Amino acid sequence: MSTQEDWWGKATVTIQYKDGKFPYFEDTELTVVKEDMYRSRERGRMIYLSGRLVQDGKVVFKRIPPVAAVLVDAQMMQTEKGTLVIKYVPGVRLYVVEIPSGYRGYAIVSAEKPCITTDILRSPRGSLGEVVHVWSNGSNCRIRYKITGRTGTAGYEYLPRIFGENLEGEIVLQDGQVRVVFDEELERALE
Repeated sequence: MSTQEDWWGKATVTIQYKDGKFPYFEDTELTVVKEDMYRSRERGRMIYLSGRLVQDGKVVFKRIPPVAAVLVDAQMMQTEKGTLVIKYVPGVRLYVVEIPSGYRGYAIVSAEKPCITTDILRSPRGSLGEVVHVWSNGSNCRIRYKITGRTGTAGYEYLPRIFGENLEGEIVLQDGQVRVVFDEELERALE
């Protein structure tokens, strides 16, 4: 079960152990964008990590408003069998960008390689929607997104504020900063 401290400061996830030896967490427990509406996260991915990243039975991500978090001294890799592993690598930062869908919707995401994408369903079959996490082993990444589903349902009204009225655009992760670009013409005019 995740706990939240200082909403824009830290996202803390409790670690479990497979076979009493291998630390892991479920990506359903990591909430970056909005805590109160994601209590219904049902199915996601198991992510193993180095014990050197665990502090008092938890792993601590630092939030980067409005849609990202970072884990310091960490790098994600995927084994040949598809298992996700976060390794301890000094000086490297692992970024995670969270893109939720509207009620009963989904998120269409395309990211530059070598990003890794994981999907979280908000009910056993995903009928209440989904959340996509994009994991990046570096400070520069571009992610295209399109969000579907209802935003007028209670708890989802924040989506147009963060992701634009059309719920479509690009998230730019550059030099540790995150920008959500949903009006490219306005962005160019303000440069």
